[in-house]
Amino acid sequence: MTFRLVGDGAYPRPAALIAGLTVGSDREQAWAILGDPAQAASDEFVVQGVRIRLGYAADGLVEISLERPDS
Repeated sequence: MTFRLVGDGAYPRPAALIAGLTVGSDREQAWAILGDPAQAASDEFVVQGVRIRLGYAADGLVEISLERPDS
């Protein structure tokens, strides 16, 4: 499931998705909140079995994707 944080169809409460991250957050904020990325220099994290991918633009965080492993 992908949540766009800016533009048409943007999620109305981006700060509610991951506490501490919102529109414009930078990678350092993400690492401080989510820990180390799944691979060095990536924007993908695994937290409690959920894969989180963060998308950035020049102004910071613009997209959050969440993926659960198949049960």
